[in-house]
Amino acid sequence: MSVKVVEGDGSPGRPTMRDVAALAGVGIKTVSRVVNDVPTVAPDLVERVNKAAAKLGYRPNLTASSLRRSDRRTSTIGLLLENVANPFSGVVHRAVEEVARARGVLVLTGSLDEDPAQEKNLARALIDRGADGLLVVPAGSDHSYLVGEQRAGTQIVFLDRNPSLVAADTVRSDHHKGAVGAIAHLIDHGHRRIAYLGDRADVSTARERHAGYLAALRAAGLGVSDELIHQDLSTTEQAEEQTRAILDQPEPRVARPDRPRRIRRRRAGRRPRARRHHRGAGSQRDRAPRGHDAVRADRWRPVPRTDGRGADPADRPGLRRAAAAVTRSVSDAACSAAVGGRTDDVPADN
Repeated sequence: MSVKVVEGDGSPGRPTMRDVAALAGVGIKTVSRVVNDVPTVAPDLVERVNKAAAKLGYRPNLTASSLRRSDRRTSTIGLLLENVANPFSGVVHRAVEEVARARGVLVLTGSLDEDPAQEKNLARALIDRGADGLLVVPAGSDHSYLVGEQRAGTQIVFLDRNPSLVAADTVRSDHHKGAVGAIAHLIDHGHRRIAYLGDRADVSTARERHAGYLAALRAAGLGVSDELIHQDLSTTEQAEEQTRAILDQPEPRVARPDRPRRIRRRRAGRRPRARRHHRGAGSQRDRAPRGHDAVRADRWRPVPRTDGRGADPADRPGLRRAAAAVTRSVSDAACSAAVGGRTDDVPADN
């Protein structure tokens, strides 16, 4: 395979507007008008400037352009997620990206890894780099550091969890109601021994789901067994280990309908691959795993979903409302995402 090497003129850095003006034989102001699509520039000058820009490989400096704008907007938003490798985070990212792209807004994304310090550092780094707004799945419990940024004009929307010490719009699922509905559904289908696997107890969504799990069991007159409740599972490895332990339990001394059937996970991104180890086992045919956020997990589920729902979670209206809320604030300064501190609870996809 041959490789063609193209030598430059030896000048360092990217070509500037001044370089384009020199090559086109026009003034810098003329180049600026052409770049900004000012309609009053003569057609022959537009052609000369465009040819010079193409020859030099010139691209406008968006940072400099934003500094010249009276509102200093950059058409950029920051998206702070729990973990970009998590399927749920991927669904959120996709929904935000689609709305942002339609409005000509660029999305910059980072992972927080449930670290409050990382949240604060990334949020400030994105704001310092000119982000017009932030969409945050919060990791910390004190968001007062964002109050000054709001006053300076940065639009902020929280997703999945409520913020603390700051008034901002929030779009989240009703996690307690979702857990109650899921457990009730399983009970209606004859399941009685229902296991729960959850994240750390200091994560608000995990607390709400655990509370819903307990409330549903008690409402049905079922006892709560500590051996079926496993929390503080914050890594894939921990979830896999605990799932294997549950699935490898010997047959209980009760009728088969009382076998553990429900394995609840806080976040679909950590749904354990351990179930692959048990594919083909006869005892798996009556197990009914369920999880939150409707992220598809058919690759590890040996039996169909108990509720038969297969909707694409990227179509959930709550995610799109969150994406639209922050991108609207970029394109329309009158739509403030922080006024009133409204919280939208959307139906939980279990």
